[in-house]
Amino acid sequence: MLKNFSFFNKDKDLILKITNAVLIIWILGACTVLYVNVSNLIFKEKASSFEIYKTRYCYYEKETSEENTCELDYQNYIYYRDNEDYNNKKQLFIAFGNIIIVKSVLLLLNRKKGKKWIYLIKKKT
Repeated sequence: MLKNFSFFNKDKDLILKITNAVLIIWILGACTVLYVNVSNLIFKEKASSFEIYKTRYCYYEKETSEENTCELDYQNYIYYRDNEDYNNKKQLFIAFGNIIIVKSVLLLLNRKKGKKWIYLIKKKT
């Protein structure tokens, strides 16, 4: 499929070569973000229980006069964990959209003149 496209041909203008390089780097970055978000969604850390959270992070409670500070911090921690899943899913869709849009632009800019899109779809017989 890529034989119908030339990204860095000698006949291309300098601005088109630079544009191709930027778009290829953009696709690589979007693929990296997509991979990181998929792995974060699949391999989630388990949320700590209140007792474990209290032993890890609430050592300051004895020093302060407020008793419910640790409980409020734990509620914020749980809210952050739920919000983190939402943000990962949102960035997953954004990265997937980036890949599709940038790949389409890259292929449209670099197709050989005179070639029809039907040749890319036809199966070789």
